[in-house]
Amino acid sequence: MEGHITMEEFNNALEAYGQSAEKHFSPDGSDNYVPFEHKAIFKLLTILKDRGITHMELFRTCDMSGDGTINIKELEQVLKGFSAEFY
Repeated sequence: MEGHITMEEFNNALEAYGQSAEKHFSPDGSDNYVPFEHKAIFKLLTILKDRGITHMELFRTCDMSGDGTINIKELEQVLKGFSAEFY
């Protein structure tokens, strides 16, 4: 289906970029378990979409030093401004 990816495709994409998470099942036995890392990314993507912010705008906002890279402190400051959930 266009515009949708499966959990397996999502995990494969994360692994391709060296960002894999543990693969385990939900305690209630459902197939819908989502690791914390994925929940955080989904939350960030929702916030960006709701606010009409592109990934490039997010990067430029995070790059407070203007050196073309972002570090964890720069990312942390911007994410804290988006939502109290990013602590």
